[in-house]
Amino acid sequence: MPPPLLPSALSLTARLTVPGRKTDVSDAEWIAKLLRHGLIEPSFVPQADLRELRELTHLRKKQVGELTAKRNRLQKVLECANIKLGTVISDVFGVSGRNLRKRLME
Repeated sequence: MPPPLLPSALSLTARLTVPGRKTDVSDAEWIAKLLRHGLIEPSFVPQADLRELRELTHLRKKQVGELTAKRNRLQKVLECANIKLGTVISDVFGVSGRNLRKRLME
């Protein structure tokens, strides 16, 4: 009797081309056949700490993108109002730029 197979995530990128009519049963048989012959490699499933690090990295990237979009929107609104701070100072969102914007709002 062969050793029992442990459940795992499988990488089936180019291996799941069953000739003929496709059904769930034929797909399952084809996958089982490939698995018995060792033609399917397990997918990489990262450990919990690496998954958490990836999630934090994605969240930070998303928040940086949102911040950039908000800054661009503010600069566009100012330029539409004929206030071109970018030509006067190098960093519109630095300390000097913040002070200038505060004065403009008063």
